[in-house]
Formats: sequence, structure tokens, C-alpha cells
Amino acid sequence: MKNQIRTNYFIIYIVLLISLVGCNSKIYKNKKDTSTSIIDATLKPFSIKGNVSKVKDSIDKIVLIYTSNGEIIKDTCDIKNGKYFFSGKIRDARYASLKAIKINNNTDDKNKYKKVDEKWLFIEPAKMKTFSGDVFSDLTLTGSPGYIAFIEWQEALRPINDSMNKFLWEFLNARKAFDLSKTKEDSLLLAKLSIKSSNALEQSFDFNLQYANTHSQSPILMYILNNFPPPMFEKSDTYDVEKERLFNQASLALQNSELGEQIGNQVAVRLGKQGPDFSLPDMNGNPIKLSSTRGKYVLLEFWASWCSPCRAESPNLVKAYNEYKNDFTVFSVSIDVQSARQKWLDAIEKDGTNLWPQVFNQVGGTSDASLLYGKIGNIPANFLLDREGKIIAKDLRGLQLEEKLKEVIENKN
Repeated sequence: MKNQIRTNYFIIYIVLLISLVGCNSKIYKNKKDTSTSIIDATLKPFSIKGNVSKVKDSIDKIVLIYTSNGEIIKDTCDIKNGKYFFSGKIRDARYASLKAIKINNNTDDKNKYKKVDEKWLFIEPAKMKTFSGDVFSDLTLTGSPGYIAFIEWQEALRPINDSMNKFLWEFLNARKAFDLSKTKEDSLLLAKLSIKSSNALEQSFDFNLQYANTHSQSPILMYILNNFPPPMFEKSDTYDVEKERLFNQASLALQNSELGEQIGNQVAVRLGKQGPDFSLPDMNGNPIKLSSTRGKYVLLEFWASWCSPCRAESPNLVKAYNEYKNDFTVFSVSIDVQSARQKWLDAIEKDGTNLWPQVFNQVGGTSDASLLYGKIGNIPANFLLDREGKIIAKDLRGLQLEEKLKEVIENKN
């Protein structure tokens, strides 16, 4: 089972790695983030002057994609005399994508624009210049010291990436063959490649840990830490400890960068840590604190009325609550938008989950629980807190929740 989980994550991770060159997957989350830094959250100007006059492919437009205060910015510029220019405002250094686009003049084709090439960059508040050779992605950028560190990291990681790419395609082809044949031979090959792919993924995490240790003050440190594995990975607890250590050793400027704040929230909610307290309005609009549930084991659950996997988990939560309610409760935090409040209330009634505290999150506010618990990006997400409010488990589902409650309540009472 563990190998299967690791393999599934391997596929997701590698696809992102191929397309994003190891970037933060949350770059595609089109959501406004109003969190602020204790040092400086001011948006600062940047500019990029580009030259593609040497590129052999025909290019009509350049698209620049980046994030600013958590919001995706897509800026398009026409090429004039082989040159293009972008300007904007960002808080600090970050990933950005430059896409070379050709206008499709084929009237029978519904796609008006065609991507010719793409290059990932590391931009910062500065005046920068780019120059492409015969190929658009054969691009150099000047004016961004962080980009130099980014390129060095990617070059060092390239052999491992190449190995993972190889395993990815071998695994995908083997899975496709097994889906068609269902033979024992193909099943054995799939299992073999599953183990190899998991080992390759673990090797990449180990490399990033080693690289972060030797580049602890690098301007891209937070991006390296952001490539550490999620809770579902087998050695995630070990990486969580290392992530916290490296974060605490980093400069204040890195810690308080936009991504640094996210990493800081993540390390603050690892296993064994005290769960941050907060107060949010319940179904009747009355404020209720998470700490009001102290004395019982508490499952802090992040969900939304529109989230099908969240709603599918409701019967499991009701069952666990009814079985252990003397020693256990749930504290559900909805991340629905304010305009969906009635849908939230309807979902609670339909699912029968009004047995425990149900609160409505205040996105961007001082009590934004999604930020306090690591900037929740994917739901359902949950944290099991002990009687004193310490985090003892994460992301428990179905039987996993029952087994954990049996372990901590029945076996220790």
C-alpha cells in the first residue's frame, strides 16, 4: 500500500517537474492571498526587456506568467522588431514563465494561438534583460542574482530529473500495457517499476535536502524546501524536521518572503507542535475558539460544501464521532466563499454534521485558519489534536481515523 501511495505521488510529482521545472505547484491556484509579511509586503517594480531577433521559429507574441500576492498574472506582449518588454510589481523573487506564441492562421483550427516554446525563470524586483539564441528557450537572463542560483540548482538536479523522467515513461507505458492485458507478467513488471520509481523520487528529495544544507542562505532556499515531500510520503516526518531546522537557520529576509511565510506556517504545524488557536463564527454567527474543545481529542477538519471528497468523508466523521464522542469531537472549518454561506448550511444539514462545532473561515483575516495551518491549498485536510491541543496526526481518512482513535483512546484510557 505504501509503495502504491508513493508511486501515485511519483506520477503527480514528475509531471509537475517536467512541466514546471520543480516549481511550486500552487502557482496555478487562482486565488487572492492577502497575507502580509512582518518585514515588508510592499509590491516593488520589475521590468524585463527581451530580444528574440535570433530565434529561428516564427513568434508573434510573448506571454509572461507569474504570481503577485497569490494572484496569477498573465501579461501578453507583441513582438516588435524582435523585441518585447514587460513591467509589473512583485513582492520579492519568484518563479515566472515566458511562453513564445505563434498566431494560428488556419481558420479550420479552433486554437487561435499555438505555444512554440517556454522558459521558466526566476525573476525579482529589478531591471532585467533576456536574450534568446536560435531557440527561444536557449535564453539568458541578466539582472536577477536569484536566477543564477536557480540555474545552478536545476543543473545539479538534472541527472536525477532525467532518471525520474525515464522511470515515469516506463511506468506509464507499463501501466497502460497492464490495463489492456491484465497478465501476471505485466503486473510483475508494473510492481517492479513502482519500486524503482519510488526510489527515484526519494533520491530527488534526499538530493534537495543535501543541497539545502549546503546552500542554506541561497535566495532560492524556500523554493528548495517547498519541493520536500507532502504528508503522504513515507519519510515525510523526517523531512518535516529538516525543513523546520533549515527554515529557522535562514535569514529573516528569506523567512518573511511570500513563499517563506507559507513554509513558516507549514513547519509550525508539524507533528508534536501545538496547534495554533483561533476563533471563528459558528452557524449562528457566534465566535467559537478551537481551544474550547480542549480535554478531548479533536479532528480539525478543513472542507467546503462544493468539495465532493469532503462530503464523501462526512459519514466516516459521523460514525467516528458517535463511537468516541465521550473523548473525541470534530471541529469543522469551511473555506467556502462568503456568498456560499447558505450552501454551507445546507450541506451541514444534509450530511448530518451539525453534531460538532461548524465554523466559517475568514479568508484573509487575522483568524484565517487556513493560513495558520500551513496555507491549506487542497481539501479535505485535517489535523488530529490530543487533549492538550498538540498535533498527533494529519490527513486521516475513513479507517485510518478509526484506527488512530482506537489507538489513542481505547488503548490509553
